[in-house]
Amino acid sequence: MNIKQQITKLKQQMKLRELADDGYYISRQHKEDTRALFELKSLLKKRSPKP
Repeated sequence: MNIKQQITKLKQQMKLRELADDGYYISRQHKEDTRALFELKSLLKKRSPKP
């Protein structure tokens, strides 16, 4: 699975968790998901060719 697919999958999981749990945004899981998303986007940025 490439980085873009991982980002898409994580975003989908975050949406499902948001729908399932009203307190998701104040939970530890939200912090972990947000951090993982940030790290994946940073990794994607590093690997993308520079102009």
